[in-house]
Amino acid sequence: MAKSILQPLTFLSITVFTFLICWLLGATVSENTLSVNGTSLIMKAMCISFLIHGVLFIPSYLFQSEKFYDLTGSVAYVTTLGYVVYEAYQLTGGLDIRTLVIAACIMIWTLRLGSFLFWRVLKDGEDKRFRSILPSFTQLLMTWALSAAWVFIQSLSALVAITALTRVEFGVLGYIGLALWIFGFLFEVLADHQKTQFKANPANEGKFINEGLWTKSRHPNYFGEIVLWLGISVMSVSVMSGMQYVSLISPVFSFMLIYYVSGVRMLEARSDKKWGNSAEYQDYKKNVPIFVPKLFLICWLLGATVSENTLSVNGTSLIMKAMCISFLIHGVLFIPSYLFQSEKFYDLTGSVAYVTTLGYVVYEAYQLTGGLDIRTLVIAACIMIWTLRLGSFLFWRVLKDGEDKRFRSILPSFTQLLMTWALSAAWVFIQSLSALVAITALTRVEFGVLGYIGLALWIFGFLFEVLADHQKTQFKANPANEGKFINEGLWTKSRHPNYFGEIVLWLGISVMSVSVMSGMQYVSLISPVFSFMLIYYVSGVRMLEARSDKKWGNSAEYQDYKKNVPIFVPKL
Repeated sequence: MAKSILQPLTFLSITVFTFLICWLLGATVSENTLSVNGTSLIMKAMCISFLIHGVLFIPSYLFQSEKFYDLTGSVAYVTTLGYVVYEAYQLTGGLDIRTLVIAACIMIWTLRLGSFLFWRVLKDGEDKRFRSILPSFTQLLMTWALSAAWVFIQSLSALVAITALTRVEFGVLGYIGLALWIFGFLFEVLADHQKTQFKANPANEGKFINEGLWTKSRHPNYFGEIVLWLGISVMSVSVMSGMQYVSLISPVFSFMLIYYVSGVRMLEARSDKKWGNSAEYQDYKKNVPIFVPKLFLICWLLGATVSENTLSVNGTSLIMKAMCISFLIHGVLFIPSYLFQSEKFYDLTGSVAYVTTLGYVVYEAYQLTGGLDIRTLVIAACIMIWTLRLGSFLFWRVLKDGEDKRFRSILPSFTQLLMTWALSAAWVFIQSLSALVAITALTRVEFGVLGYIGLALWIFGFLFEVLADHQKTQFKANPANEGKFINEGLWTKSRHPNYFGEIVLWLGISVMSVSVMSGMQYVSLISPVFSFMLIYYVSGVRMLEARSDKKWGNSAEYQDYKKNVPIFVPKL
């Protein structure tokens, strides 16, 4: 009984919370933007999106139909954008090239995708995602509210660009963004076309697609969509100022929703259920990345995006050179790892890459500028201390334990092992991206308050991580603890305090770096977000939680520990 009451209340709470988050985001970025009768066009756009979805939710529930769900999203995009562009024209007497290009790009994308999804649902007869959702009023309402939020948040940077009081030339960033949009749009369209053609062939009945772009990524359509929305944000950023930069959450939000909620994870689970026992499908999963076709491409795009107004040698930015060094080191050392079937120097290679890339960039910065400021010295020292401590600790631990258990199933596969080493190269580069921008930025400012706040965060995070590692090492060294899980010291505050410390210290690096950033350099603030995502969802927390559940899941003591100790963020 309690469960039946609690569930609808939870769905209603999420619906209300979703609206409040959108309202807060809209209010945050609305400063210095166009308004009508004292209300910003951005807030009006948000209300229009929720109004359209709210009205069309009613027939969806009454007639128990999801067929026009995706089409409603398209209608909301077209209506909100059309309204904002019209009002902008009325208020300013004209539209600049940025507004026209951004509006055209979004209109083309939404009309193409909306009609494609609507046609597909009509052809298939249903959207399987809604089978369990339709009967529940509150769950269905929440789903429609999330769609309204998706429309608004995904187009937020575009709305800021169209309504911003600041007007600048389309410029280099505009053309870079347009190029990203064109690449992403064509990638998505081609992927959808290839899958449609594949399914239309009777010979492929019951088979999974493994041709065209689907040999480069298991979800190339979603990858294309993320890239094109990144392009929209890049086109938009030049006119932003102050809190308007918050609107750059748009592509991040798109990725999070597509990857973890409505797309990738759901389809992966469905595919595993359907073809999980197939050796051919398992081989496909091993050899084809889940999302990003090539990690190097993503790193290249990030490096190119943040390299404006940074130091360069022979026309190539130091940031791009750092990226190449990281991939080169990992590529060279991958060879003996595969030949000798050894993972023992994997973490040590990451440390070597950190030290080498950072050392090279600092050296070149000194040669080009004739000196190093306090920010560069502090950031470089912090990263060097962290990487040398952690790298040696992990290397020693692997030597002591004899293996890194994560690699048991990976080592025999050439492609899977190569992907793992490439992921480490990308980790080194993206995690240190904000630091690289700070060291190479042409702008120089005092270390200031933000610098000291960032340093304090780094010190706290570093000590937290070191102490957590030390406590676990001492615990495991005690024979009396054989076969037990650690529940003492910092491990009574968090189930993964070492990882929490690592995230905090990298957040500190970004805070120390932010004062010298401008324009697209703010994209480098993805560093701590990337670190969290990789640690939490890929290489650390999730993997260790699954291993612990398998080992102690039947233990009442462990279940009690899980209930009382947070998975990641320590309780106060």
